[in-house]
Amino acid sequence: MAGADFEQALVAAQKVGYPEFVGMAQFGLAQGQGKQDVARRIADQSLKIFAGLGHGYEMRVALFMQTL
Repeated sequence: MAGADFEQALVAAQKVGYPEFVGMAQFGLAQGQGKQDVARRIADQSLKIFAGLGHGYEMRVALFMQTL
């Protein structure tokens, strides 16, 4: 399942301390989440990371959150 892959990616990214990958893994988890409240919480964490990095994915995550 894709969710399990994103969970593994998140653990690995956190372990090596690479925030860009943490944000991407969180974004993937949020997109595959069946519960809106959980998806919103995870996406918000991702958004904060990308905003802090000045990363282009900030806009993608923000647009996704508007669909929730």
